[in-house]
Amino acid sequence: MASPPSIKSPDRSRIFPPHEGQNVLPNSPFFTKLLRHAHRGRLAIRDHLLGVEKTYLDLLGDALSLRSALEKRLDPSVVRRLRRGDELYIGVLAAGGYEFAVAMVAALAIGAAVVPMSVANPPEEVVYFVNKSRQIAILSSSSTTGLAQSVLSLRREQGQPLAHLTVSDAMTSSSRLQPRDIVISCDRYLDDNTAGVVIFTSGTTGKPKGSVLRRAYIHEAALNVVEGYDITHKDVLLHTLPVHHATGLGTSFFPWMVSGACIEFKTHGSFDPAWVWRRIREGGITVFSGVPTMYLRLMWHYNKELANLPDAKKDAYTAGVRALRCLLCGSSALQQPVQNFWTSLRDNGKPGIFVRYGSSEVPGCIRVSADADFPRLPGNSVGSPTAGVDVKINSERELLIKSPLMFSGYLLDEAATVAAHDELGWFKTGDIARQEGPYIFIVGRASVDIIKSGGYKIGAPEVEQACLKLPNVREVSVLGVDDEEFGQRVAAVVLPTAGSNGSSLRIDRLREDLRQTLPAYKLPTLLRVVDGELPKGETGKVQKKILGPQLFPSSWQEDSRVQVWRSTKARL
Repeated sequence: MASPPSIKSPDRSRIFPPHEGQNVLPNSPFFTKLLRHAHRGRLAIRDHLLGVEKTYLDLLGDALSLRSALEKRLDPSVVRRLRRGDELYIGVLAAGGYEFAVAMVAALAIGAAVVPMSVANPPEEVVYFVNKSRQIAILSSSSTTGLAQSVLSLRREQGQPLAHLTVSDAMTSSSRLQPRDIVISCDRYLDDNTAGVVIFTSGTTGKPKGSVLRRAYIHEAALNVVEGYDITHKDVLLHTLPVHHATGLGTSFFPWMVSGACIEFKTHGSFDPAWVWRRIREGGITVFSGVPTMYLRLMWHYNKELANLPDAKKDAYTAGVRALRCLLCGSSALQQPVQNFWTSLRDNGKPGIFVRYGSSEVPGCIRVSADADFPRLPGNSVGSPTAGVDVKINSERELLIKSPLMFSGYLLDEAATVAAHDELGWFKTGDIARQEGPYIFIVGRASVDIIKSGGYKIGAPEVEQACLKLPNVREVSVLGVDDEEFGQRVAAVVLPTAGSNGSSLRIDRLREDLRQTLPAYKLPTLLRVVDGELPKGETGKVQKKILGPQLFPSSWQEDSRVQVWRSTKARL
């Protein structure tokens, strides 16, 4: 019997001209949500640096204006490639704030994948990100003009000029638009399997790798967070995190956009516990999101500066904390005493800090949800797998994950992508874990070359390579040393070059020399200068698991041979 003929209905978008225009947004759930919020007149951004409050209509209007200006700046052949769906990348060089939000939305609206880059990086590292992702343009904020110009200058020296726009220069049209002036294209939906966002993450060897997240990340992964914490348009998030990594972007930006909530940005400068406490006391914030170091510093500030205030003044701070609907925390392990402090301070039947686990490769995969029974929740558990996520622990006790929201791979690096998975496609997290019922506990790292410090994941080999370029460093080993404030400190063990004066090798000078090639958060804060060759195993490799405890024992604070860098304005 013959098979019936295949039937395929015609797609109208392939018959008629494309539905495009100045105020036409791509057909994607992300943009339809933003436009609905604009029709409801909702507040999107409160920016403390610029001193502005902007609605979703303002955001869309300015993003459309920036998109139009960018299209005029790009070569017509590049614009045609974007319109046919080719995978192209645009960099965003801005701290968290309104200009950052406009740049992100504009880059996505033009059809590109967006690459947020840290404003704390030196120009040379930004150029690496630009080159690695083959960016067609950079969008920068008014406060990063100098850094952007340095990057463009380096690119010109390489014979690779790059399109650039300052976001504020193109924000001109929002005041003239009404919600009904903006429409959604009736063309085919954007392909959610193509690249949407790239987050650069340190690996165990070499330069940072770009974790490519599918376009679905900006709305589906966001909804995963929204539903996990019951986020609504009535929420206001106090955002003090960097926006170029998974926590500041995937947990504290996109979910609030798709839910129609308001993000209050205070991300410029160093983290300021006193300012955050004052803002919490003022009220109007429903959610605070941070990393363990932030919560620890806030606890220290409270105990030192607020706990002994007269009751009326102290109660104003306590009331502000209790008015928060929830506290979110991720990026590294939360110390139990810190959790206990915040749970006790809230003391009104509300839960303490909701911890989460994930990475740029597997975002939002494990967490303590808003409906968790806190009194029954095991201490220091990172929670349970979210809906649709598959986890297992292998014979080496390493946590393996498969998630519908996991990354598609490392940017232009198939070998690294393969190496990050086992033979069946499970992502190897590098974390040693155990499971009790539905609850996951992280008990350590499989690799000593990954350092988790202040919410960042830092590859030790990258810091070592930078140190070895210095004329007075013959050999170096970089490792993580446990620390109450940062989780881990970046520690360097250095053997000086022959003939150099080892006693002159100081932590302040080392950091200053490295600052030209490494961002501040990767710089060592502990230094131990040694004589003779670093101890190695039979393979000739430094045995960090032995070296660390030997040179940085639990009492390292009392060891005069350990040089310590401290700053009250340490950047997270």
